[in-house]
Amino acid sequence: MKVKLILAAIVLAAVSFTACSSLTGTTGSTPSNGISTTSTAYLNGKTFGTSFTSLYSAYKAAGKVDLTNASNLLNMAQLASAVSAIKGNAKNTTFYKEFSAGAIASSGIINTANVDNLITTISGLNLSSFINTGNNGSSTSTTTNNAATAATTAATLASLFSSIQK
Repeated sequence: MKVKLILAAIVLAAVSFTACSSLTGTTGSTPSNGISTTSTAYLNGKTFGTSFTSLYSAYKAAGKVDLTNASNLLNMAQLASAVSAIKGNAKNTTFYKEFSAGAIASSGIINTANVDNLITTISGLNLSSFINTGNNGSSTSTTTNNAATAATTAATLASLFSSIQK
């Protein structure tokens, strides 16, 4: 039951975030580097960077990736929602470049040297359990799969965080 409540809160937050971010157009301010700072890609990148930085700060404070903490779960839902937008976009696309620029702009720890690795690694994770409760959230199989996904995600994030020296 507790898992259902947490996942429901995450889904609600992710849906709210997704609904708000989908209202943003793809035109707007374009600095000299050609990156539109009001595009959906840029804003999703900023959410990615902000969520990643918040998770990193929590990791530094606790010494571990704590996915039982409600704030961390909300950040994971936002990270999952943002990263779902970048999946399928090749590195040479405008979308990817704007997403990367947003991630870098929002964070003191994401930079041009590590942005591609972070996006690739996190995009490769199955984060769907952080934004979808599924129709069968109470089954032992689903709970076990979600626990396994959370453990893999926590281990991967811990590895990424430990590689960042800040």
